[in-house]
Amino acid sequence: TDVVLFHKWYALHNFHNYGAIIMGWISMYYNDDQIFNERIPILWSLGYFVIDFIDCAARQDMTYLFHAFACLFLGIVNYTSPQSRLLRLNSRAAQCELSNPLMHLAKKTRNPIHFLAFAMVFTCCRILWIPLYIIMPFKNTGVVAWTDFRMLILIAFYGLNCFWYIKILRILLTGGKKEKKSEDTD
Repeated sequence: TDVVLFHKWYALHNFHNYGAIIMGWISMYYNDDQIFNERIPILWSLGYFVIDFIDCAARQDMTYLFHAFACLFLGIVNYTSPQSRLLRLNSRAAQCELSNPLMHLAKKTRNPIHFLAFAMVFTCCRILWIPLYIIMPFKNTGVVAWTDFRMLILIAFYGLNCFWYIKILRILLTGGKKEKKSEDTD
C-alpha cells in the first residue's frame, strides 16, 4: 500500500475541517456552555494542530509551521480565556475551514471551476470573516491590538491569509501560468 503523508492526507484534513465547522456551528447556535461547551471544538482542533505542527517542523515548511503555531497558540488562548470562550472565538475561527475542502478538491482535480469556487469561499471565510467576526469582536472587548500578544498573533494570522490570497488572485489572473522573467537587452 502507498503511504500517505500527513500534509497530503486530504481525507483526514477534511474530516477535521468538517468536524470543526459543524461543532463551531453548534457552539455558536446554542451559545451556552451548559448545552455545548466551547472547549469541545477547541480540543478537537488542538490535537490536529499538534500533529500538523510536528509535520510542518519535520518538513521545514515555515509558512505552514507558522499557521500551525498560530492555530495552536490561539486554541490554547481560547481554551484558557473565559473572554475568548464567551465570544466563541474558536468556533468563529473554525468557519475559516470552509475553504479547505474546496482547496483539496481543486488541487486534486485541477479544474478551474473548483479553483474559482475555492477562491470565492476563501474570500468570504478568511479575507472578510477574520477581520469582521474574529478580530473586531475581540478588539471590542477593550483589547489593545499592539500590546496584546493574542491580538498580534491573530493579526499575523490574518496577514498569512492575505499572503495566500495574493497567490490565489495571481493564479486567477494568470490562469496558473508562471510569468517569464524578461531579460534586458541593453
